[in-house]
Amino acid sequence: MQLRFFILLFSLIILLNSCILSGQKLINAFYPGRAWLDTSGDTINAHAGGILVIEDRYYWYGQIMTKGKMGSDAQVGVSCYSSSDLYNWKNEGVVLKVFDDPLHYLAKGCKIERPKVIYNKKTGKFVMWFHHDILGQGHKNALTGVAISDRATGPFTLIKIFRPNANFWPVNAGTLKDKFPKESALKAYSGGDLPQHPDSLNILARIFTAARWHVI
Repeated sequence: MQLRFFILLFSLIILLNSCILSGQKLINAFYPGRAWLDTSGDTINAHAGGILVIEDRYYWYGQIMTKGKMGSDAQVGVSCYSSSDLYNWKNEGVVLKVFDDPLHYLAKGCKIERPKVIYNKKTGKFVMWFHHDILGQGHKNALTGVAISDRATGPFTLIKIFRPNANFWPVNAGTLKDKFPKESALKAYSGGDLPQHPDSLNILARIFTAARWHVI
């Protein structure tokens, strides 16, 4: 009887330790300046991301960054985390993966930035939009990528890489009269290529108010 008791106690201790090691203590507050861990205890890796709300759950999509000089390039792909309270996030894995084929649009080392996902009620698909540049091209391409999935947690399948509204500047029609670009800027940057500092074109200005970016 005593032996069975010690065996049971030993099993419970092992189970408890396993739960502690495999999980992260739930939080109920934000801690600026501290590494934000997911529910598995790993640092959240979802940079330049966007959040989609489906019913009572939040889905956070972002770039997966890696260590090293080329860490901001797409070495892995796009991640997804889910949460019910915005504090505690479960890692749903890589939802848009890169490929080892250097000729593929999503070749390892290309640029996949600022992924945002929306839900299309008409088709029942989750649609991911992201900034894209071909492997080895830096930011010269300034393309847009679109991928779709049947689930919020992926996987997403690439549909198209293109440049919408090519040769047209992104200006606000209400302020076009007062903030039209200089003739020299149009000659230098026609076709969609942006200078190092877009504000030098006297087209766009960004104001951070009420937690929203406004283009004026």
